[in-house]
Amino acid sequence: MMQEARLLLLDVIGNGIGPDSFTCWIVVEGYGKEGRLLSAINVAVEFHRFGVSIPRDIYDYLIVALCQENRPCAGKSFLERICQAGYEPKQEIYNELIYSLCKHNFVEAALLLKAEMVLKVLKPNLVAYKALVNCLSRLSRSVEGESLMGEMVESVVNPDIETCRALVNGFCEERNLDKVESLLGSIAKKFQIYDTML
Repeated sequence: MMQEARLLLLDVIGNGIGPDSFTCWIVVEGYGKEGRLLSAINVAVEFHRFGVSIPRDIYDYLIVALCQENRPCAGKSFLERICQAGYEPKQEIYNELIYSLCKHNFVEAALLLKAEMVLKVLKPNLVAYKALVNCLSRLSRSVEGESLMGEMVESVVNPDIETCRALVNGFCEERNLDKVESLLGSIAKKFQIYDTML
């Protein structure tokens, strides 16, 4: 069904008639719903090559779909590719990619995206910061996680209990018990977080 729709659209484009953004959206989303995300991406790329203006929502949808399919590196590569064509990702797209990259322990790529966000004066949200701190702590890089939590607080995003717990667990795994003790006191004092699990 979608293949026929795609061929029909390419025929229409070949006759000099450009589809509108709604038509592009229907075709891309149709492939996505069939679980054929690669085909959806190829259609968007093909349409763009034919001079069709691809709406931001389509690119957003494709990046989020790649993340949801546990393919964050493909999402990041696609982002880089479409940014060269003028796409400007929103804050939510960066946050989604950071979360997904961290979920799969691609912390370096996630940190690069966070730095890119900051350069564009976009702010990581609690979910992105939480994912970064959790990932760094999980990868025995709790000192970096603590530094990032400090940056998080400076940007007026207070950590939640799970973020604090991940950092404490990270230092425990690294057997840095002095740090755990001082961190527990700091968490209780600064954030009024008291948890028997900490």
